[in-house]
Amino acid sequence: MIVRKIHPEELKRTYELFALAFEFSADLEKSPMETYEEVLAHPGSREDACWGERWAAFEDDDCTMMSYFIAQPIPMQFDGHEFTMTGIGGVATLPQYRRKGGIRGCFEAALPAMYRDGHVFSYLYPFSTAYYRKFGYEMGCEKVHYHVYLKSLKYYDVSGSCSLSEQGNEMWDEIRQIYRIWQDKYNMMVVNGEYEFSRIAKGNPVKDQVFTYVYKSGDGTPKGF
Repeated sequence: MIVRKIHPEELKRTYELFALAFEFSADLEKSPMETYEEVLAHPGSREDACWGERWAAFEDDDCTMMSYFIAQPIPMQFDGHEFTMTGIGGVATLPQYRRKGGIRGCFEAALPAMYRDGHVFSYLYPFSTAYYRKFGYEMGCEKVHYHVYLKSLKYYDVSGSCSLSEQGNEMWDEIRQIYRIWQDKYNMMVVNGEYEFSRIAKGNPVKDQVFTYVYKSGDGTPKGF
């Protein structure tokens, strides 16, 4: 087995592998180099911009891709300082290569590279905590569910107003401002860039039925979205 970062002409194969591994349809009509050139010219996400941070395991022919994941560098804040963390995503293996050590091989190659590059943290959202513990990952947070009856909440007279973010009135600046306050308040928060906020620009509630509202207090200060 050979483990390394992918070459430009292999980017399309990672898309195909992910679609096959998770059984969903993908429209991938362009050639491998057309796919790469399009992503390079018009990166639509941080994953696109970090296309070369994809680690893959190949058979000994150094051509047949078995498994891959992306280990993209992402800024995050901790104790008032900005650090780089590695976000692990797109973890996938072709069905016929499962339990063959492909993902383990990718982690064994990628983790030392993360340390060498000075990445202080690494995040992932596991399908199985036990599985990723084998590579040194541990629970970084826990989820608590509360069930609250609305009638148990006291009436609170809220001034101000809510506005819908829509084309021509996206309120990007207000949403960025609100997020930055939240981002700086809590450790481990990702420092959002234009890629993360781009969904606002693309949003069309009339078409996609996804509604983003911005709340402003009585004096016009953005307070929530």
